[in-house]
Amino acid sequence: MRLPAWTAFRADLSADTVAGEAALRFDRVAFDQHGDFDARAGVFTAPVTGIYQLDATVQLGAGAEGASLAIVTSTERFQTEAGRPQPDASGRAALRQSALVRLKAGDTARVVLQGAGAKIEGGAEGRPRSSFSGFLVG
Repeated sequence: MRLPAWTAFRADLSADTVAGEAALRFDRVAFDQHGDFDARAGVFTAPVTGIYQLDATVQLGAGAEGASLAIVTSTERFQTEAGRPQPDASGRAALRQSALVRLKAGDTARVVLQGAGAKIEGGAEGRPRSSFSGFLVG
């Protein structure tokens, strides 16, 4: 079996959802270089051992308080501080989290948003508002 020299993916939420401790299911795959992202589960599986850049952006609906965004891998958790996100003029706020991590082949990564009843906005008019992406750095 030939292993990829690099891999990359980006997946977006296609519809609004509500926060919980389970992985967010980014179900609209924009691209997935080697089929390493499982849209049904919202989980990326590293095909090879290496350093990966992972990024998550979640657009919150109006009134979200105490929300915290995390990228959770098989061995680590990278989490924003819980608090009140700064809303824009429309009352929406975005949370972003990035992580440069070492993953072994088979390790997984997912995105979790914690916050009681925080509404997460998916896509509108074909434009994604919440996404999860990553690529192999080396």
